[in-house]
Amino acid sequence: MSGSDDLLEKIQRAKQEYYSENQKSILFKNKQKLDCASQIVQQIDPILVSSQVISFEENRIYFNYPLFKLVANPSLYMELTSRAFIVTAEILKSYSNYDIYINLLSITISAVERYKDFVALVSSEGLKNGNNFLKSLNRVYFQNPPSFVESGYKIIQPILDPVITERIVIIPKK
Repeated sequence: MSGSDDLLEKIQRAKQEYYSENQKSILFKNKQKLDCASQIVQQIDPILVSSQVISFEENRIYFNYPLFKLVANPSLYMELTSRAFIVTAEILKSYSNYDIYINLLSITISAVERYKDFVALVSSEGLKNGNNFLKSLNRVYFQNPPSFVESGYKIIQPILDPVITERIVIIPKK
């Protein structure tokens, strides 16, 4: 069994344990999902988790949303943010630019709301660190987007700066 399979198995066991002790909520799912993720992360090495959520190969950064959603909670946000900037800096030691691949498989509108604090943290930390990594960003590829992502992008694309739109690539589900 590979390291990522072993990690996923541990996460799934911890998730099942959480839901066997806490009845699944119908109305307050966001809070419960964050609580579940927090409990999962307490049982697993956060550095290992962050290296699986944000990985890289050559000048490509991969963000694994399906794994992120299982562990994402405010206690892990700074670890993930730091990992993103460390990976970017490491890539830029060898390459002049980089691409980001974001696997959006299974993302929902409620998840976008649930994780907005993580996105805000990445943005604010990026502005604070002074590295200006955005100038070296070549493309952002959104893989496996649900229809609301594609539709939303079509609505806002006309008002975005062409410099931004030429960097965004939406790869529809197969």
